[in-house]
Amino acid sequence: MKILILCNNDLPSLFAMNLLLPRMAGHTVLMGQSSKVGGDHQRPHRLTELAQFELDILSGKNFQFLNQFKPENTDSLTWCTSFEELVVKNKIERRLMNDINLPEGIQFVRHYMPDLVLSIRFGKILQQPIIDIPRFGVINLHSGNLPDYQGVMASFWAMLNSDPQIGTCLHYISDKEIDSGAIIKQSYLRIDHSKSYLENVLQLYFEGTKMMSDVVDRLSEDGHIDSTQQSGESTYYGFPQQADVIEFEKKGFRLF
Repeated sequence: MKILILCNNDLPSLFAMNLLLPRMAGHTVLMGQSSKVGGDHQRPHRLTELAQFELDILSGKNFQFLNQFKPENTDSLTWCTSFEELVVKNKIERRLMNDINLPEGIQFVRHYMPDLVLSIRFGKILQQPIIDIPRFGVINLHSGNLPDYQGVMASFWAMLNSDPQIGTCLHYISDKEIDSGAIIKQSYLRIDHSKSYLENVLQLYFEGTKMMSDVVDRLSEDGHIDSTQQSGESTYYGFPQQADVIEFEKKGFRLF
């Protein structure tokens, strides 16, 4: 299959792509990246520090932080590599796609004509002209369980709400409504209170990327997967405010 994988230029996306791309062998893959998630509005100082911590790792400082999360099927102590190395290692193309909903972006995707679009933390809300292009649709890996945790930083909100677990949800993107499409599969992970928010989030992608690659395999074999429309009350969460971060830390949690 010809697959367009949309992701963000951030640390969790890099972690997820290191897990996912080796499973995409045999497919033609293009990695399309956004440069950030969300707008330019001011965020609490601690979230800015979290973003800088991630940026430092992406730029090569303390990169060994990622290698502590070693997959079960590897003995390598340095299994996780940069985006640049991933492209070479997996023999794929990489393109900045902040313009994906603009005429030039739509034209490019139509020319590429992917059979399937996969999305992980992509920073743009896809519009209908893009959604309608792939014959197998657009499938998103959301780092939260749906419909309870639509929006951003779902794991933060689940931890703040004293949930016992966090999770991921593989679902279709059928329109521009955020995290509202039919659910393919969900996974669940008990929160490790000894670890930070970031560490808990990264752990989600072991099962999340496996679910995604399993779906690719099934689509390759018979061109069909089952899904279920979301039901029940949905809750949308935006970026935490200062008071939310203070409450989070009062509960003994760390962001990173």
